Amino acid sequence: MSIDLKTNIITIRVYAENKTYENRDKYKAVMTGIVIAPDTIILQGAHGELTRKDIINIHKELAKIGYINVTFERLNKIRDSFVSKKLNRNK
Repeated sequence: MSIDLKTNIITIRVYAENKTYENRDKYKAVMTGIVIAPDTIILQGAHGELTRKDIINIHKELAKIGYINVTFERLNKIRDSFVSKKLNRNK
């Protein structure tokens, strides 16, 4: 018998400066990421307050674990689609 398990759902929590999950601090925003391909994720169900800087940091963290194509969905519409490789040009 062969069993293949995949992690297809990711919970993303955004914390204020010096706040962490490990300390059980309150997060300022939360969302769900649904993996649709090895390098592609759709973010949906966002709740809380996000700045543009937060969104860029989310993209950078997702790129570190292989998700370079990131799409934000809100109210069943694509709101923002981003390829993280573009971030590397501005380092």
